[in-house]
Amino acid sequence: MNDLYVVENVISKETCKIIAKELRITRDCVLYPNHENKVRGDDIVENSFSFYSPLCMEALADAIVKDIVEDVTGDKLYNSYTYGRISYHDAILPKHRDGAKSDYSVSMLIDSDHEWPIYIDNGEEHKIVQKPGDMVIYNGNTSEHWREPYEGKEYLSSFMFFVKDKYREFEGRPLQGMPYVKQDDPNLI
Repeated sequence: MNDLYVVENVISKETCKIIAKELRITRDCVLYPNHENKVRGDDIVENSFSFYSPLCMEALADAIVKDIVEDVTGDKLYNSYTYGRISYHDAILPKHRDGAKSDYSVSMLIDSDHEWPIYIDNGEEHKIVQKPGDMVIYNGNTSEHWREPYEGKEYLSSFMFFVKDKYREFEGRPLQGMPYVKQDDPNLI
């Protein structure tokens, strides 16, 4: 079974601009009144701003990306969750696996001022350079993936995760776009 796919030009440059603008607005609103300091990293990439289930990415996953991932993989899928991240200069994505919350992981480049290859090891190491609107589909549970230090200023990514089991849909959230509640997560039951 192939567990690594690259799909180019999934969304247009214009759509990428809208999503990038929304993620930057979200960042500034979340960090206000300290929005000049644009860093609110997560437990994976410290020098970044990250946000769970941005509405624009929830809609993108459901309206466009899920159908493409189903066509490419041949599997019936359900949305698990989405994640947006703005990575800054010298950000590093350490080598890791995603965990059991998805069967397919999707990394889509939204905007950047410099290339930042993703490395994926699914038994064979791959170096993938994306352009805005390109997505990489892989099994994040079994494939280690990472990025070296970012040499540009900003790199905006959308991460979308899909599952094969309906009971795992939305990570137990009642609706897309809702915050994550650990005790409702069917992956932990």
